[in-house]
Amino acid sequence: MQMNKIVEFHKALGDLTRVRIIALLQQGPLHGQAIAGKLGLKPPTITHHMAKLREVGLIRERRDKNTIYFSLNEKILEGSAMAILSVGGIVKSSMKTK
Repeated sequence: MQMNKIVEFHKALGDLTRVRIIALLQQGPLHGQAIAGKLGLKPPTITHHMAKLREVGLIRERRDKNTIYFSLNEKILEGSAMAILSVGGIVKSSMKTK
């Protein structure tokens, strides 16, 4: 995984509301109104945060008539988490070449 993607992933998780959304989605798919209700936030706020999570591929969307259900993209979440573990090796090797 490229270093800039790792940084973008962590920027997306740098907000408490987004971390709370991910925690909710670990329990299963939810629609925006349900997420807003559980977190005590307004739907436009949830839409904003979902856009940030979508940009880095952390969520999936499924439309059912007029309702969009969000679910966690666990493959991306796991891959990004593993990528941060490999950063240590990348940084060490780049420091040796200097």
